[in-house]
Amino acid sequence: MFATLFASLLLCLDSPSPPVIRLERGQEITWKGTFREEMLRPGVTASRNYSFENRLFVLESHEFGYDVAILTVLKLHAEKDAKSTAKPLSTAKLVLARLTPQGTLLEQTSASLSDNAAKRKERQLKAFIALPPDNLPLPELSMLPNLPDNWMQDGKWDTPEFGRPFRHSKLELIEPLRGARCHVISTQQQSEDWGDTVRGRMTWRIQENIWYSTAHGFSMKMERIFERKDANTSEVTFRTKLNYEHTGQLRYSGRAYDERREEITMAKTLDEDYEKIVDELSKNGPSGFSRILGRIDYYTESQRPLGESLLYREALHSLKRKAEAAIKGHLAPSRPQWVETPSGPLTVNKPIIDFEAENLMSSARENWRLSQAKGKPIVLVYYQPHAGTAEAVLKAGEFLRQDFRARVRIVGMAIGDPIAARKQGDNVPVNFPIINATDLRKAQGIESTPTIVLVDGEGVIRKISVGWGDESLGLLREELGKLIK
Repeated sequence: MFATLFASLLLCLDSPSPPVIRLERGQEITWKGTFREEMLRPGVTASRNYSFENRLFVLESHEFGYDVAILTVLKLHAEKDAKSTAKPLSTAKLVLARLTPQGTLLEQTSASLSDNAAKRKERQLKAFIALPPDNLPLPELSMLPNLPDNWMQDGKWDTPEFGRPFRHSKLELIEPLRGARCHVISTQQQSEDWGDTVRGRMTWRIQENIWYSTAHGFSMKMERIFERKDANTSEVTFRTKLNYEHTGQLRYSGRAYDERREEITMAKTLDEDYEKIVDELSKNGPSGFSRILGRIDYYTESQRPLGESLLYREALHSLKRKAEAAIKGHLAPSRPQWVETPSGPLTVNKPIIDFEAENLMSSARENWRLSQAKGKPIVLVYYQPHAGTAEAVLKAGEFLRQDFRARVRIVGMAIGDPIAARKQGDNVPVNFPIINATDLRKAQGIESTPTIVLVDGEGVIRKISVGWGDESLGLLREELGKLIK
């Protein structure tokens, strides 16, 4: 009991302001651990073990935060065999990101590495999309958790993710680790019917414990367990476990910095070229994959960095294996842009249920009712004010309002802090209603943000789009054009 009271006292003594990350150009932070997969079906038991390594390298430091590269490497280890001399099979994922001083990660492209200032300015930031929960952790971003402003004071909070239910987090206690004072944060996320004993579909659950250091601005340790149950069974049939700890950090300059930056630039540029070839495969055929392989071979043979700079070459090796597989016709499926399946009560080709909620942009705090807009197509923009994509989706809504004017109604559906939503609406600025949709979220089955719902003039849902990327605004324009014809 005394330990609990003492931990509670320490939580209360924490600074109310959110932690601010302070990094330097050339700084590299590493985390290492293990990843394990277990197959647990009746009569079939198998497992695979990997070594895990994560590296964050600071490419640039500026007033908006930091441009960073994050490399995740998994090495698969075979069963112990004294006669085996083969190297572990490895796979890697390299991403570029903008890290804000408050710790929010936003994905960006290789344009951020350009020496051309105009090209760097044109780069677009977007929120990272959560991986399917049973995937390999490539990339792994949990060392930089996106914490709300008042997480210390609130003690509990929900976080939306693309294509998943909300993550429920709780601040447990304070615990020292490797000389750092860490806040232990527990997180749980699961499909709605996880606890049922009879199911007609697969269900899953994720449980995490994170040791977060406010002094460092990142996680010192993380433990995650993912469990999956197959349809019509109450027993776990698949499980993964990821454990890692912070192992150190160094700062590089001169040649060591230049070599790392060059390796990262080449790997990311070729990876984006690969994705373009995939997008245009039906038009240009698979010949582009051979060109990618040629460029990889030429670069790896002509450029030989020293020491640990070679670690970033894992991304090129992984891309080479992917291109070789693509030549044989083995391509990963592309990410869907539109959700055609039901999303709770919001279902494509079904009428939307009327609702009423406070219009945060009204000086008189008047309520806004959906039926008021009947007769014209409606765009409902569900977002979280503190999310990294919030400003982008609001600006997109304003662009659509200006493009279509009186022919379309745009409505912001803010989930979260209403004061922040009102202030954000004024700052962007927007000239459409922003509704306090926090209480509507569960009733409408909104499990992640941003979610865009297109409703036709008769009140029927025609499209549901989850997530936000470079192509999203163009897709919305195209779909709205179809509705108003």
